[in-house]
Amino acid sequence: MDWLSRQLISQHAELHEERNLLDKLLVNLDAGVTYLDTGLFYRIVNPYFAHMFGRKPEDFLGQKLFSFYPETNSQMGPAFEKALATGKQQTLRRFPLIFDPPTERTRFWNTTITPLLNEDQTVIGLLTLCFDVTDSVILDEKGSGVIITTDDRGRITGWNNRAEELYRVQAKDAVGKPLAQVLK
Repeated sequence: MDWLSRQLISQHAELHEERNLLDKLLVNLDAGVTYLDTGLFYRIVNPYFAHMFGRKPEDFLGQKLFSFYPETNSQMGPAFEKALATGKQQTLRRFPLIFDPPTERTRFWNTTITPLLNEDQTVIGLLTLCFDVTDSVILDEKGSGVIITTDDRGRITGWNNRAEELYRVQAKDAVGKPLAQVLK
């Protein structure tokens, strides 16, 4: 085997290893991640993002953005269009996403849309990072001395007396459970 062949095999192995690492990161990240091409078709969707919408990642692949929920285009579409047109990152904080028909409650999202640029600064796709912050918004709105702490998986680690009064759930019944489950 000549030197060039060995180099190509080595580089191929390195790329394969890096792709496996990327796949593991996407699968284990507690945030929704997507990659859209410039036509706004889904090319990469991680499991967390798909789960946020009650679907599987493969349901999205090859589909156009907003194809499942066209009513959300008027709400979020301008940010995606601006990211494509300007090549500048767009951030939506505590953005209420309203579905038609409405779900049991409005969900709030922090979403960052990052244009990916080639060498000549032309947009070649959009990377999105999404966090469901509904529980945080609800807690802020209800406030009034409620203190609830959670771990990095959203499980309750602290629940004060005011939380017990407001939600009518004792701390012993709340601690250790997912916040979203207790706040239903």
